[in-house]
Amino acid sequence: MAELEKLLKQLHSAERKEDLDRLDRIREQIVSEHAEAREATEARYRLGLSRLLRHRDLQTAEQLFLEAARGDDPLFAPMARVSYALLLHAQKKDQKALFELRKVVGSRKPTPQSAIALSFIVTILRDIEAKPDEIQRAQAQQIEHLRTLLAECQETEARAPLLLQLGLALWDHGDRAAAKRTLQEVLDLGAAAAPAVLAEVKSVLAGL
Repeated sequence: MAELEKLLKQLHSAERKEDLDRLDRIREQIVSEHAEAREATEARYRLGLSRLLRHRDLQTAEQLFLEAARGDDPLFAPMARVSYALLLHAQKKDQKALFELRKVVGSRKPTPQSAIALSFIVTILRDIEAKPDEIQRAQAQQIEHLRTLLAECQETEARAPLLLQLGLALWDHGDRAAAKRTLQEVLDLGAAAAPAVLAEVKSVLAGL
């Protein structure tokens, strides 16, 4: 574990310096030398993002996301599975993508990742022209997950992006009045909300 701690310190140093190539090399070393460690799940996920966004290497990114999705990290494993599903969707493998996204939703308590997965489930169901009632069920489940997360969220700043997601989901579901009220709640948070979230809410409300 001492070697892993040393690598993690090197990783933090490279992050501060924004040395992307060095970050990749250190993460590759973590995956190679500490494959079963929880930290390897995040390393695989972030390497996947690097291969996808920096190198346009979709095949390697897909493999890294799949490997990370099989890990036990409660944050990065589901994030990796969502990313893997989106790559499948981009390849028109829509049923397989839906299968992977539904794994993220599962039967566990709602999480930010499950809410995101449900938003993509709704998008894919629309893309494949699924039955309206199937789309509506997914929308209703997304809204339920977001409301549960908001009920459990005590941090003001963390509530803002959840309220934004809920407002958009409500609007998409056809509940326009509730959507506007929810989005207004973000504005009512004022400086407690992140500037980027406030800007997006203002832009959304202006277009409604």
